[in-house]
Amino acid sequence: MTAARIPYSAARNGQMPKFLSMININYLTPAPAVMLNGFLASLMVIPNDFNSLVNYFSFCMWIFHTATCAAVIIFRYKMPVEKFPRSFAVPIFIPIIICIIGTYLVLVPFIQEFQNLGDQPFDLGYIYVFLWILIGLLIYLPLTKLNCQTFIASVRKLTLKLQLLFRVVPPE
Repeated sequence: MTAARIPYSAARNGQMPKFLSMININYLTPAPAVMLNGFLASLMVIPNDFNSLVNYFSFCMWIFHTATCAAVIIFRYKMPVEKFPRSFAVPIFIPIIICIIGTYLVLVPFIQEFQNLGDQPFDLGYIYVFLWILIGLLIYLPLTKLNCQTFIASVRKLTLKLQLLFRVVPPE
C-alpha cells in the first residue's frame, strides 16, 4: 500500500496526472493512486513467472538508483555546498559506491547473455525493460516541456469525469 504514495506525491508535484493526487471523499485515501498501483501489479503477474518479474524489476530499479546517485555526484561538483547550502549532505563516497555497484548490476544481465549466446536464445526482456523506460521519457519530456492547450483541456475534462466516477477530490 505504500507504493501508491509515489504516484500520489508525483501527481501533487505536477509530474503525473492531477487525478492521481486526489483522495476518496469517504476514506480519505489516495484511491486513484492505489488503483493504478493495483492495476500495474496485476499486469506484472500475468506472465506467471516470478523469477522474471524479480529480475526485470531489480534491473529497472538499479538503473534508477544508479542514475540518482550519479546525479548526486554531478550536482556536488556543479553546485558546490559552499555556494548552494543544503539541509544535509551525503558523504560523496556513498553515491560513488552505489554507482559502481549499480553499474555492475545493470551490466551483469547483458554480460551473462553474451556469454551464453550460443547455448540458449537471447533474453530480450532486459531490452524491453530499457525500451519501456525510454518510451516513458519520450512521453514525459515533451508533455512537460510543451504547453499544448488542447491536450491540457482534454486532460482536464477527463480528470473531471474520473473525479465523478471514483468520488475523489483534491486533498486541500
